[in-house]
Amino acid sequence: MPKLSDENFNYIGENHNKILHDFAKRNENRFPSIDEFIEYEHASLSTYFQLTSKEERVEIANQIMESRTLANSQINSYYTEMCQKIDESENVAQINEKMDIIIQQVKSNQELTNLEYNASISMLTVAKKSAYFWMPKNIGGSGVGETLIRHQLDEGEIPPYGRILRADAFGAADGILVWCAHSGYRYFNGGPALGIGSIITYGLGGAALESWKAFHGWCYPGPKSLPHLPEQ
Repeated sequence: MPKLSDENFNYIGENHNKILHDFAKRNENRFPSIDEFIEYEHASLSTYFQLTSKEERVEIANQIMESRTLANSQINSYYTEMCQKIDESENVAQINEKMDIIIQQVKSNQELTNLEYNASISMLTVAKKSAYFWMPKNIGGSGVGETLIRHQLDEGEIPPYGRILRADAFGAADGILVWCAHSGYRYFNGGPALGIGSIITYGLGGAALESWKAFHGWCYPGPKSLPHLPEQ
């Protein structure tokens, strides 16, 4: 597996936000299902998914959604540290600062495989970009995710910002781990090798899917229609 660049990691984080925003924007005044999100995401990422059947795409999405732990102890260690730092943070700037410290730890760890490197930095970069998308403007966020969440809140309920951030980041790492397994399966069964573009696609797609799944699950029971969203 080749190493991704910082540009690749930022692309994953920024475009996972774009998928979430655009999907919510086109579904204002209704509450779409997870299956609708998967169909929209696959259409948005069609450059890679042209190589796979619809059945494969659904199987990949189900693998990501069914994961409960990251199948790698080193990545899990970074994930645990990331969750702790998110919980300690009071605003987006603090999250960015703490994620950057862990990113430097990853980059200086010469014992990591490229898989561990790519999954870990994708995860941490998505945490930063997700914080901007989901958190309120008064603590450095975009206000877009806050609009979605506040519309669903019952009186006295605590917004689930940390829960959704952790899900986004988990999805990025897990998507790349699923990519590794899927790529190996295709290669050993005579299919084409999957390169950097598909690694990015799995990381981006996994992050967006886990993010929407976390938001969607939090809204039940009794979800309300999505509100009008500001432009990003």
